[in-house]
Amino acid sequence: MATSRLLRTLSAFNRSARTWAPIPSRNAPGQERLSPPSRNIDASQTQKLSLVSWNIDAFSSRPVARAKLILSHILDDPKAPDIIFLQEVTRDVRAFLLGDAKVRAALLVTDAEDQTSFEGVPFATMTLLSSARFASDLDPQKEGDGIEGGGRFMLGCVSRVTLPSKYRRDGLCVDIIPPTAP
Repeated sequence: MATSRLLRTLSAFNRSARTWAPIPSRNAPGQERLSPPSRNIDASQTQKLSLVSWNIDAFSSRPVARAKLILSHILDDPKAPDIIFLQEVTRDVRAFLLGDAKVRAALLVTDAEDQTSFEGVPFATMTLLSSARFASDLDPQKEGDGIEGGGRFMLGCVSRVTLPSKYRRDGLCVDIIPPTAP
């Protein structure tokens, strides 16, 4: 069975424009793909990422209230994860996430640009990335930092792969590129 791939974007909240702004992908269609990192990486130079995955439970009686509690639990932890995967996100939960001050201040999100991924389905998935660990083209450039992205992970292609399922589930893919030395 062939699967289709729908290109999506990550977005960062632009405080001055007071809106979510798409982040250009490093691997946008027509651009050359970045080379994979060298296999001779010193173990002391590797960076670890932390992640959490949580099911919002779209069919619960109060999914937005549940999402608020989950988000508080995740983001109020002093060791908040670098990557947050959320499943069964409804349109209302998406609206809450995009309007939340903590999310706007600290995270990059998928599916802020439109509701395409939420059309014709009861729920979808979303990925949230720490803006402290992932560089975006909306970040101010630090002169002389010597490392592309200021030592943060860079963002590649974002896409959804459709899967055969009752609720038209999909796989949300976000390519991340490790920081590279000059």
